Amino acid sequence: MKLVYYSQEDPRWRNVMYSITGDKKQTIGTSACGPTCASMVASSYTGKTILPTEAASFAVKKGFRTANSGTDWGFFKKFFEQYGLECKQTGSLADVKAALKAGELAIASMGPGHTTGGGHYIHLVGISKEGWIDVYDPNHDNRKYGNDGLIEQGVRDDGKIKVKEIVFAREAKQYWIISKPKQEDDEVKREEFEALEKRIEAIEKHINISGNQEPPAWAVEAIGAAKAAGAIKTSADKSLSEIKMIQMLFNMGFFNKEAK
Repeated sequence: MKLVYYSQEDPRWRNVMYSITGDKKQTIGTSACGPTCASMVASSYTGKTILPTEAASFAVKKGFRTANSGTDWGFFKKFFEQYGLECKQTGSLADVKAALKAGELAIASMGPGHTTGGGHYIHLVGISKEGWIDVYDPNHDNRKYGNDGLIEQGVRDDGKIKVKEIVFAREAKQYWIISKPKQEDDEVKREEFEALEKRIEAIEKHINISGNQEPPAWAVEAIGAAKAAGAIKTSADKSLSEIKMIQMLFNMGFFNKEAK
């Protein structure tokens, strides 16, 4: 995944109004740290260009832009849903650290301190060394960092910093962990399912379902699973090759899936 950085003060959109009251002084540059963080996350995960203007517009249209307090916390989950991303809100720094170590992304709502004098959203992108969290600050020329050694600015005014964990423990109000939905390991794709279904139909055509002969002991479990899955109706007379075919499909786990 290629990480994307946006500054809310980018000249392309810093003066675009971000307000529900029609106040032209409320702009993306002054107030849209939340939507800017969200656009970074969505762009990184999807590989598409999703600009702060799009996220800010969504916040206004859906009622998540407050009159004078920035962006409502409820914005993030709804915004990420439209891109098929999962968003978990939490107050646990431990959960956030675990998510970052797993390669997931996060956003933090910060109170007064090292990143803001009031309130500010920042984007957490990883952990590159013990005790520090890598951060993309949408306010790229932030002057609140201080000189107490708890923030490493690196290249000045590029928005990419390292922040000591203690800063989050003291100043973060809430977090959002964003991730791509995880598919079950045993999920069968539609194409695979249809192909296996056809194979079962072919087996049914070659199996005599009128007999009552018991199957070999080594195939009892497979025959039972095939019956439970609806692939055969009775313990029919079968040739050795037919029994081996059913056993093979059983070993692939197909009958087990169908019986669920």
